Amino acid sequence: MNAREKKNYIIAIVLSILSHALIAFVYIPQNLMEQPVEFEDFSVKMVEISLQAKAKTKTEVTEKKKELPEQPQKVEKKEVVKPKPKPVPQQATTKEPELPTKNDPQAKPPAEKAAETIGANQEVAEVKPTPSASPTPTPFRPKSMGSGQQMLTSGGDDLPNYPKNAMNEGIEGKVYLKIKVGQKGNVVSALVVQSAKDSRLDNVVLRGVRNYWKFKAYPENYYVNVVFSFSIDEGVTMKFTKAETRP
Repeated sequence: MNAREKKNYIIAIVLSILSHALIAFVYIPQNLMEQPVEFEDFSVKMVEISLQAKAKTKTEVTEKKKELPEQPQKVEKKEVVKPKPKPVPQQATTKEPELPTKNDPQAKPPAEKAAETIGANQEVAEVKPTPSASPTPTPFRPKSMGSGQQMLTSGGDDLPNYPKNAMNEGIEGKVYLKIKVGQKGNVVSALVVQSAKDSRLDNVVLRGVRNYWKFKAYPENYYVNVVFSFSIDEGVTMKFTKAETRP
């Protein structure tokens, strides 16, 4: 029981005594009320008891404090950070020039060696040729060969036949053809540049050129442009427009 609990206990005792005294005072008969009642001794004794109890509690608390051993205070150890050692700069080692020894008659002093190396480097630099600028390639320019009709040797007299079914339907048109001729004069390829908008007219022209036409030989490949016209009134006609060399 600590000091606070003892104090509360004493107060409770005093309050209970006072409440009993008040009850007794209320319920005592009136004839007894005239007689004086002495409470002085009782109250004095209660005060003495309370003072003695307080003194005992103080002495007990002081004795318990003496009996308890003093707990040592914990001291936090701080880690000591050791400074890192600074790197020691390495001194550059310089080699001393080798001096010619007396036993080596062919040894030369360092000044003569340096002069010889400089002269050798100059000779090597003089020997190197200067790079020549690469020639710029000349662009290819096609060579004109006129209309190309003079290059045709065979097949030009036989014009393609007008398809009967197209003629009966009244279909007319022009076929623009580009012919590639090889170095031996043979037809390498024939391409329709502009169609007559009817496959029958296009096919009859291509078939006749590929199978029957022959041109003059030439050192380079060349191209010939021809226009075939299909008309119901005039029939089939052709016209050479251009011929030129190309890669």
